[in-house]
Order: sequence, then C-alpha cells, then structure tokens
Amino acid sequence: MDPIANQITGSTRIALDARQIHETTTAEGLRHLEATIRLRPNLGMGALGAPRDMNLAITEEDELLDVQVTYEDNGAEMMHEHFYGVHPADLDTRLESLSHAPRYN
Repeated sequence: MDPIANQITGSTRIALDARQIHETTTAEGLRHLEATIRLRPNLGMGALGAPRDMNLAITEEDELLDVQVTYEDNGAEMMHEHFYGVHPADLDTRLESLSHAPRYN
C-alpha cells in the first residue's frame, strides 16, 4: 500500500496542517498516520460550529483503513467521526464528506 499521506488530496489536503502529519509503521508492519486537521463540527440540523483543530488517525487493517477524527472538549476526547473498513481507493471520498475549514498558513 502507498503511504497514507499520498492518498489524501483535495480540500482534505488543504485542511491538514502539513507540520503535523506523522506517518509510521506499527510493530505489526501496518501503516499508521496521525495528523491535525481543521474542521467545522456538525451541530445537527445542518448547523456547523466554529472551525477547530481535530486529530485525524488512519490505521491500515487487512488491506483496509480505519479512520478516526477526534477532538478535545473540556479535557475529554470526543469522537467526531469514525469510518471502519475504508478501501484505500475510497479514502479521499470519505474524508471529503467531512466539513473542512481550509487552513491558510
């Protein structure tokens, strides 16, 4: 599998903080990426919250990807989105479904 970071394009790539992308290989030989991404939280009923930095974690599992987006709220880690069993070819589509807030740095 190609490096995970190479598979992220479009508005997702713009929302990522390039200084905060870390891709490693686990002891089991699986790829794992952690990055900071700027998103607008979904407040329900079509309303979006103020842009905030969130944590993006993508782990390779049996030729598929596990994608988690979390953020911290009053010291507690909150789940924003979790996609299980994402085919690498569908990663961009899944990430594009998030509410991006482009980062201009």
